[in-house]
Amino acid sequence: MKIILIRHGIADVFADTDMERHLTTEGRIRLNAAFTDFVATTELKDFTLYASPAARTMETAELLSEKTGLAVHVVESLYDTSYTDFIASLTKNSIIVGHEPYLSDALYKLGGIRTTVSRGTIHVMEV
Repeated sequence: MKIILIRHGIADVFADTDMERHLTTEGRIRLNAAFTDFVATTELKDFTLYASPAARTMETAELLSEKTGLAVHVVESLYDTSYTDFIASLTKNSIIVGHEPYLSDALYKLGGIRTTVSRGTIHVMEV
């Protein structure tokens, strides 16, 4: 099974709450370019797309959804909880749009990959 982990794009620094931080124009432009290349080289028709409920992750997932036709499924726990249990519960190819440090933690715990996940990056794992 493939799991694709995507960190949200560049977001505003200031908002009333962390959940309300939106993507910046630069963040949208960079994600659009990254997703255009990604979709052109990756078969995603049998994937399910999940996202944290934070504004910036929802906007990131919606940009990907526009390019793939995948529906965005909101998972509350992807905002502030380790992703390893959620990933362990999955039974099909999935894309998770989320946050640090949970993305790098999942890469390490599930794939032995030690990295800090930068904003707007895409990481593909077999689990």
